[in-house]
Amino acid sequence: MEKSVRIHTIVTHVEPHLDEAVAVFLLRKFGQEDYPGVKTASIEYWPERRAIPGGKTRKEYEAEGYLFLGTWGGRFDEHQNGDADDWKKDGECAATLVAKDLGINRKPALANILKFTKRVDSGSSQPFEVSSIMKDLSFYLPGQSEMIMEWVLLALEAKYRSEAEFQDARREYADFRDHEEEIRVGKDTIRLVVVESDNRQIAKVARQNKVSIIIQRKSTGRVLIFTDKGRKLDIASVARAVRLEEQKKRGNVNITDWRELVRDGTIEEIPEWYFQWDGRMLFNGSISAPDMPATQISLDRIKELVIAGVSGQNLPRHCQQRRHCIRSDCRWYCYGFAHCKVIRQGRE
Repeated sequence: MEKSVRIHTIVTHVEPHLDEAVAVFLLRKFGQEDYPGVKTASIEYWPERRAIPGGKTRKEYEAEGYLFLGTWGGRFDEHQNGDADDWKKDGECAATLVAKDLGINRKPALANILKFTKRVDSGSSQPFEVSSIMKDLSFYLPGQSEMIMEWVLLALEAKYRSEAEFQDARREYADFRDHEEEIRVGKDTIRLVVVESDNRQIAKVARQNKVSIIIQRKSTGRVLIFTDKGRKLDIASVARAVRLEEQKKRGNVNITDWRELVRDGTIEEIPEWYFQWDGRMLFNGSISAPDMPATQISLDRIKELVIAGVSGQNLPRHCQQRRHCIRSDCRWYCYGFAHCKVIRQGRE
């Protein structure tokens, strides 16, 4: 078909698959210049047959402004003869054909989406993946292709934004690489970094760079603390110290019991911090708690508490040499660090 033709209708088969949905998404998002009108084109779902409905040929329909996806032998049909029963062009699906045609097949933010789409289109999918759920919806809600397509397109938009944000985070994190520092935890050396960013993917990038502790402050002043679950760091000691310190900053210390301070979730008297033991995370606000008040603790102090809680390397010399514990005479005693307890009990 001529690319100069204005597209008013996208045509695919009834009960479309994920690759056709991704193809629609790519055309609407990136194809307006090459296919004028495609961004707002309607979608029609035609039963798959060897003869195209309506008594016209595909080329005649295309000349009128129809664009075919995944069927009837159009440029975006991966089947050799335009029939779903025919074998496919090597390594292609409707989505990859569209991506190559638009010159976006190597766009980093689309790499995982296209890779996943090709995999599931070849028949390799899991029950709870979006492609399988799409098939279930088509089976249990026959005749609802339009509703199902809109649902999948919404999910794809969210996923694309997430992938694009991750690419932004990779570029942004390059400025923080020099901020990484090593700390001792037992016999191991791990890396910690403090970042100031609103990018929700930046902690993921840091973990890919083998950073075990990420302290992220957002422009709102809220702070997120992530740790490497695999290392099983003493995040409980960090939660205890931060929650106690928050009360001190407010000038109203109501909870000092060490066991109470490490309660999972949120403590009513200290609403600033949400502790997730299983995830080894401590959050001052999140997507599900956007109104949580910002912490009053400075970023430097939070970092100091994290290092003290996880490694103990900030503790006084008499502690580090494991000589004795001076208890309440030590400024760290009130935080109840686990390694302090080891010292008090006379164990290594």
